[in-house]
Amino acid sequence: MKLVNLVVLFFVSCVAFSQTLVSEKFYKKLDFKKEVKKDKGIYVKRELLNADSSTTTEVEKIETQEKISSETFLGEEPWGIWYKYGIQNFDYNFKLMYTESVCAGMNKIPIFNPVRFDVFKDQDSLEYKAPVFANNYSGLSNYLEKNLEYPEKARDAGIDGKTKIVFTIDEKGDVVNVFAIKNTDILLEKEAARIIKNMKFDSPPMYKDKPIGLCFMLPITFAL
Repeated sequence: MKLVNLVVLFFVSCVAFSQTLVSEKFYKKLDFKKEVKKDKGIYVKRELLNADSSTTTEVEKIETQEKISSETFLGEEPWGIWYKYGIQNFDYNFKLMYTESVCAGMNKIPIFNPVRFDVFKDQDSLEYKAPVFANNYSGLSNYLEKNLEYPEKARDAGIDGKTKIVFTIDEKGDVVNVFAIKNTDILLEKEAARIIKNMKFDSPPMYKDKPIGLCFMLPITFAL
């Protein structure tokens, strides 16, 4: 047991020293417009350099040590697990992958077009049944409305546009092989990929009463 405790302690110590403090600023308000002296601050905003060269900005309420938010970037790409205002976690802990092709030769349904085919709608003439969203979402629009987040950095910079995400829902109803077609900005594309990766289904796509894997392209628009 002592050996296990020592190993855990060593691991925690390594994690603790894997970040380097770059800057520390103090504020009275969360709009961060006016910096104040340390003894006047209510909030502290830290810039941290991580071992993988990513950078984290975290905000903490000084009196309670409550973490208000934490955002990490690897270059321009959102990275790691984001934490906002005590209630939301955003999983950007994956590398955004790009593709130039759209499901070439991957689908078996006649007249199927991976760009125009509405995968989330039953197509009786093709004997196709759409996958059913888990967690009581009524459909794609409802899922996006409840979960899609406009990246704050993109909003502040006036960045908008239509992202294009290519992915597959496999025979088990799992989302796999998520790619972006480079079309807008990495901030928007990473958020669109995140939301697609998080989709869950109670049942997979069905063709002629049999589960199938289905690859297609989904446009997701970010409008200011």
